Amino acid sequence: MAYFADLIVEARAPRRRADPKAVEAKVAHLMAERNAKLEALPARFAAKVTCSVAALVSAEVPAALVSLRLRRRKESRDLVVRLPAGASSLDRLLCEACGAATARPAACDDRLHLLCEACAPNAQGRIACPACAKRR
Repeated sequence: MAYFADLIVEARAPRRRADPKAVEAKVAHLMAERNAKLEALPARFAAKVTCSVAALVSAEVPAALVSLRLRRRKESRDLVVRLPAGASSLDRLLCEACGAATARPAACDDRLHLLCEACAPNAQGRIACPACAKRR
């Protein structure tokens, strides 16, 4: 705030002779006034936001649950996937390493963790499973 800075400079260099205690008292008063105005700024210019629910929608959609047995090498695991009514594909599965949804999961050899394309960029051979590494 340049206004108060100018007032303080002017108070410290008076045109006529003044008592140093009176000058410092005036400077302290100007500083206190500046600080009070700075503290009042957030309250004066804060945005007031109100929010209310406009509408709620609830729908029951039939879906087919499909139980799958995933087998890879010597391990096997049961999965349940969902096919919503009217959908052309199954719901996407979640990667067990990063939590991202994936349409083309890869499975690790040790525990058959489902992995996305980012966590298993090369799904050939033995996959270095980030989900297995987290649990160790």
